[in-house]
Formats: sequence, C-alpha cells, structure tokens
Amino acid sequence: MDLDKYIEDHLNKPFNWGKNDCMTFTNGAVETVTGINHLKKIRKWRDPKEAKKVLKKEKHKEFVDIFDSRFRQHKNSNKLKDGDIALADVAVDKSFSKLSALIYYKGKLVGIGKNGLETYPVDSGKFFFNVRSLRIRG
Repeated sequence: MDLDKYIEDHLNKPFNWGKNDCMTFTNGAVETVTGINHLKKIRKWRDPKEAKKVLKKEKHKEFVDIFDSRFRQHKNSNKLKDGDIALADVAVDKSFSKLSALIYYKGKLVGIGKNGLETYPVDSGKFFFNVRSLRIRG
C-alpha cells in the first residue's frame, strides 16, 4: 500500500482510542512509508488512561518523547517529506495530551479528527520528525 491509498482508507474513519487515534494513524503512515511498525511491541490502549500507562511503561514523560526517541527532530518545515511526523496543538481528546500526532502530506498536516481526517497548515506544527532518519534510544 502506498501513502495515497493509506490516506484514502482513513478519510472518513472516526477517532477511536487504540484503533484510529493520532498515534495509531501516524504509526500506520510511518509504516506505509518506511516499512517499520514502531508500535508492534507496545500493548494497545482503549482510553487516555491506558495510553498514559503505555507512555510511562515506555519511560517517556511527554508525548513528544515517543517520537524524539525514534526519529531525528528538525525545526525546518521546508524539509518535510510526505509521511514525516508533526505534533500540533489540535488534539481531539486533550485528556491524554494537548498535542496531536499528524503526518505531512502534500503540503499540509493531516490527522485524525472526530469524524475522519482533518488537515491543518504546516505552521501549526510545533515539532517535526524525519521518519526516514531513525534514532532508537534504549
């Protein structure tokens, strides 16, 4: 499957913790682009409380740490390629984090909204990660 098909398949899928939330959507996009499933060793969650437990179990203090432990962060949004990750303050459910994981796709940021995919301007991103440049920390 390519990224275009992945996006098309998620256009109208509603937000659902652990199945179609910002983390699972973003991970699926990264896997589509790179062939690597970064969540396969992490147990699933069904709500924000369980998601916080997963974060703690993985020894991350903040949501951004999940991505920073795996990918090179960069500040220049002009270097984004389709499938790269951005974090922005647009979360559907802020009980887990005020930031939401999005992917860069065709000049915009794309992420899970309440009723399907939503787009945001690139300048709404606060953190950017190059998914083709892995940085795995213990």
